[in-house]
Amino acid sequence: MRDITVNNIFGNVDAYVYTVEFQKRGLPHALILIILSEGSKLLTADDVDNVVYAFLPDPVTEPRLFDCVTRHMIHGPCGTLNPNSPCMVDNSCSKKFPKEYSEETVYIADGGYPKYCRPNNRPVARVRNQEVSNEFVVPYNPYLLAKYDAHINIEVCSTVKSVQNLYKYVYKGHDAATMEVWNGNEIDRYINVVFSYINSRYVSPPEAVWRLFAYKLHDISHTVVRLPVHLENYHNVYFARGQELQGIQNNALPRTKLTAFFALNERNVDARQYLYHEIPTHYTWQTSSKEWRLRRIQAPRETLSRMYVVNPLDRDRFHLRLLLLHTKRPAVFPST
Repeated sequence: MRDITVNNIFGNVDAYVYTVEFQKRGLPHALILIILSEGSKLLTADDVDNVVYAFLPDPVTEPRLFDCVTRHMIHGPCGTLNPNSPCMVDNSCSKKFPKEYSEETVYIADGGYPKYCRPNNRPVARVRNQEVSNEFVVPYNPYLLAKYDAHINIEVCSTVKSVQNLYKYVYKGHDAATMEVWNGNEIDRYINVVFSYINSRYVSPPEAVWRLFAYKLHDISHTVVRLPVHLENYHNVYFARGQELQGIQNNALPRTKLTAFFALNERNVDARQYLYHEIPTHYTWQTSSKEWRLRRIQAPRETLSRMYVVNPLDRDRFHLRLLLLHTKRPAVFPST
């Protein structure tokens, strides 16, 4: 991360988020999303070519890089070269390999993933007893690959759909597994199907060590504060199973981030200059007292706020959200 966020090998970084995932065999790998500043964004095919390679380097002039690519950045091989590869589903590769050859990079900003340069006149490499060419090369950055000598896949993402996979890993939760030990001689062993569905957790030894040493499992460059949008007395009520009545009684007088914003405007003149989504930058949310308090010290990282998206079919809430985006000094819910 230091190479990316401090040394700025890709350019100035505005924001980042990453998560560390452990595969079933125990090996960790990180998924990192980088958002570059306006002046560093990759807008042309030449910009992409300066950052991402998808071809075998010259083994004579760049022998070390060629060795790293052949050991870490070759997919499969699969397809006709190896129909039994684990990536093969219905006679085709689930990762879309082999890729098409291309003499130059084809890239349209906001158009999804680029079609990387994969010339058909480059040298071939022998990997897993098969001769492969550029059509099996996983995109990489030559600096990072040569420095760390490990599998580091680099992709240029230009649409929201391209990054959905990363956020899925951040919030998907831990791995689960069901295990039972029995006598192998029990041929007609009874299997309780209902009992098999239990809430369990699978932790591999490397993940256990990672957690014992308190290494980060994920991190984000900004603090993101979520802001609810609800109508009067239509806020969410949370309670434990079996304590429904107590939960309702505790929330008889709702104090949410939205109603606390109204109360803040009533008692604090300075707060009236801010819109709802600007409040978290200048005030902090106190979970215990459920109120906004003025920030006393500078936050260790920049704070961003995000109002929940509201479907236009939910007309009252949708228009309330529009009002909150453009109206200062509200002290009560707008009248209908």
